Amino acid sequence: MSPIQKKIVVLAAVAVASFAIALGGLWWVYWRPAHFVNASEGYSIRFPAGWEVHTSETASYVYADGTLGPNEGEAEGTISIVVVDIQSLPNEGRGVAWWSPLAATRFDGFTRLREGNWHIPGHDVPWVEFSYLREKVLTQGWQLYAREGNKGYILLCYAVPTAFEKFRPDFERTVRSLRFERP
Repeated sequence: MSPIQKKIVVLAAVAVASFAIALGGLWWVYWRPAHFVNASEGYSIRFPAGWEVHTSETASYVYADGTLGPNEGEAEGTISIVVVDIQSLPNEGRGVAWWSPLAATRFDGFTRLREGNWHIPGHDVPWVEFSYLREKVLTQGWQLYAREGNKGYILLCYAVPTAFEKFRPDFERTVRSLRFERP
């Protein structure tokens, strides 16, 4: 290889490395998930990149919302977590058994669509997917119930039905990221 060819190879390698570093920097700033740690309530979770995280005055409630792009309908999706002290529910399954009938009386147009279990480290977490009228707009929700110690963690992911499946990968990644941490 001639000296000029060596210089070209070195310059190309430097250009590729610089490009990779720049992409990594852009990912870090714009596309990395928002890692949210709630030490007082004993959990951490990663919300989707670009979603705005909102906290309440009490540590027991947090939510994040995001929007689909203009080519996908510009719908909004929300993921919320409520933490409650529970003594009377012995396991997560009882949370679903208690909540579903209550929701049917409290939410207009409540319809249970399906239910099942989701695995997060150390827990098989029951979930229910449903539709209801939220502020007179048909909404599809996916709610999960986890228990760690004497705390109940209720995760709710929702969007309008036409956008729900587009948000599902974000919802599932976020739920998979939930970790319980001892304060």
